[in-house]
Amino acid sequence: MGFLSSLFGTEKENPLNVRKAIIAFSSGNMVELAFSNIKAFINTYQENPTKALKARLYSAAMMRVGINLNQNGIPDIDAKFYKLDNQFSILRFNFKEYGGVFELEENTPMVAPSFIAIVYNNDFIGEPAIFALEPSFEVGSTMLIRLMPEGNRMNLGKGSNNDEQSFLKLVVQNLGSFKEEKKSKPDDLQNAEDVLFDEFGLRLDKTPDPKSIEELFLSMCTGLSNTAKASLLFRLVVMNFLGAAKLMRDQGEEIELEKLSWLTDVVNSSIDYSEASEDQIELETLTSQLNQNIMAFFDSFGIKNGT
Repeated sequence: MGFLSSLFGTEKENPLNVRKAIIAFSSGNMVELAFSNIKAFINTYQENPTKALKARLYSAAMMRVGINLNQNGIPDIDAKFYKLDNQFSILRFNFKEYGGVFELEENTPMVAPSFIAIVYNNDFIGEPAIFALEPSFEVGSTMLIRLMPEGNRMNLGKGSNNDEQSFLKLVVQNLGSFKEEKKSKPDDLQNAEDVLFDEFGLRLDKTPDPKSIEELFLSMCTGLSNTAKASLLFRLVVMNFLGAAKLMRDQGEEIELEKLSWLTDVVNSSIDYSEASEDQIELETLTSQLNQNIMAFFDSFGIKNGT
């Protein structure tokens, strides 16, 4: 018998608490997956959102909880996509019938959310904004929670009525600053960033100073081919990480060289893209000083010639 079923009894003995527990455990895992790779996460649900949601809960029940629950074993839940505008969409999960506060053991309360909304940029730029509607410990009231990476949470105050329309309205009301941050990037930058992501699984919002990369790229990329633009962005990203590492070292922090070694792969890839471009001479002339700076930083960290 699995961990949760040993606490709650079998599915037949106490099905509601078992299902609440599965949803509580699974929703946290789903949030982390969304933050780790929003594009892959959303693609999982595109064809049939509700079927995909039930399959994930089924997997969680079997693998994590030890309950053999068929995919129809948690009824009255669903998932649905909504398009906000040309830039943003929402994937909404409805757990309303199971939302509530319960205890795994005495004095250890847990919460199963009623609704979760994952708001993402349609071009998958940056991290999503994820909101949950949870029951508060006051009977009949709810809280709107902004869910953050690594299990962090931000209480946004009193929630809505426990229904989908009220929840989505409240989510949209709290999107102002998020939407401002996630405005679409110029095509040149977005295309080059997509290449960076395909090669290394890296987006600019994961770099130490993405704004400086964007500004430098846009000031330098005019007239270059798409292949050369990708090479340029790779080099700017490398310099961004090296510059941040040098600043940390100058402030007395110890830098682990293995955490910088992957940057040599990015440099080597930038060279491959340069050699494949039709305007290699123009690119190398443009990035001459940048290249020298990168090599100098590698040398200063004892990484000779970028290898």
